[in-house]
Amino acid sequence: MKLSKYTIFVSDYPESGQHLVFNTLTGTLVVIDKELREIISSPHAKPSSGDRLEGELLRLEELGIMVGDEVDEDLILEHWINRWKYDNSTMDAGILPTYACNFRCVYCVEKAVEATVSMNETMSRTVVNWLMRRVEKLHPHDLFISYYGGEPLLNVPAIELISETLFDFAQKGGIEYEFQIETNGSLLTRNVVGRLLKYGLKRAIVTIDGERTAHDMRRPFKSGAGSFDVIMDNISAVADMIEIDIRGNFDSENFEHMLGLLDQLEQRGLKGKVKGVEFVPIMKTSAGLKSPVIDGGGWASFSEPGLPENIVYLKRETLRRGFLTNTGIGHALSSPIIRDNYVIIDPKGKIYKLLPFVGYEDFIVGDIFTDEFNYRHVEFMTMDVWRRCLECPYVPVCGGGSRYGAYVKYGDFRRVLCEKEYFEKAGSELLKMEYELSISQGPRSQPHQMPSSV
Repeated sequence: MKLSKYTIFVSDYPESGQHLVFNTLTGTLVVIDKELREIISSPHAKPSSGDRLEGELLRLEELGIMVGDEVDEDLILEHWINRWKYDNSTMDAGILPTYACNFRCVYCVEKAVEATVSMNETMSRTVVNWLMRRVEKLHPHDLFISYYGGEPLLNVPAIELISETLFDFAQKGGIEYEFQIETNGSLLTRNVVGRLLKYGLKRAIVTIDGERTAHDMRRPFKSGAGSFDVIMDNISAVADMIEIDIRGNFDSENFEHMLGLLDQLEQRGLKGKVKGVEFVPIMKTSAGLKSPVIDGGGWASFSEPGLPENIVYLKRETLRRGFLTNTGIGHALSSPIIRDNYVIIDPKGKIYKLLPFVGYEDFIVGDIFTDEFNYRHVEFMTMDVWRRCLECPYVPVCGGGSRYGAYVKYGDFRRVLCEKEYFEKAGSELLKMEYELSISQGPRSQPHQMPSSV
């Protein structure tokens, strides 16, 4: 028996002499003592038969933290990724009902698209018919739709038509169905939510970039007027109807203003009503997505100087103030671009695999007027960047990095965008937060606690 190469440790935590152990492939989080740590760290770990630690060692093998001496973990990872690639149990689709937007955000990633096209009724019906044919071919158990923009709520009729049709279709077929909307929040009224709730609306992800002054400078209406108060009023009005997640985008210019948002959410009585708050770094953009020339602010990768520490600080403070947030340690930083059942459909009916690539012809993988994908889809599905990172313990949660980030930084989406430095700098603190969250959420969600041998 040997230690999995995807196992990492946080020493002297949660108590001195204890070790928090995490496997990046299985996502298992356990606490062990010093004696067990010494045994599993030795080559070909095997306590004597009947030893009090033997059962614990076998349990660690069940959890993937230890593996048999004969196990080739490269094959295990390949099998895991292929299952994820071609898993038909869930079908995910992103839909842009419009490219139009009522905001003038300073960092808009769709600025180069310069389009205001919206789906009309004919296009909306063509979209939903394509999706239903796809479902009939794949037979998923779950169907999950996300609406993006532009600002998707500028075209509520398209969302209604598509959602109502899919809702009825899913009910008749015994398919679990729901949808969410990623929105700037300015049009998220009780009336709109009420219209969409009956067709499967589950949650809204609303972007707010820090406290009022900072947000209004970065995300004003096209008229130049501030949008913060309108958004907060809308969230207050609909928080009892659907799940609300807050997303705040930050760079070096507004970093100091992000936590002020938590104070203003609490002042509005929204603490405990919003499901979670996630502060996300703004990534650099490439000029027209034609070259690796980097424009504007933001970062090219999570490993850039100062960013790991900033992410940890914001997450720790968010939790300390009583709001939920994802640690991110168990979620891939790489994109879903290699998932066969993940598509994004734009207002023209063009199909893409990644949101930042939407609107650019070079990254079209098909359209809704046929049932076939093109060669670009084959490229995305088979590039397997992770194969170049097999000796890295973080490859199961990184996958070789973001394909968009690689394109921005190198002009080539096939390149590895290594995020090992990010995990090495932030990983221990993120795992501590993950452990604390699991404890606070009760016994059913606690990590496995290995019995003490003392």
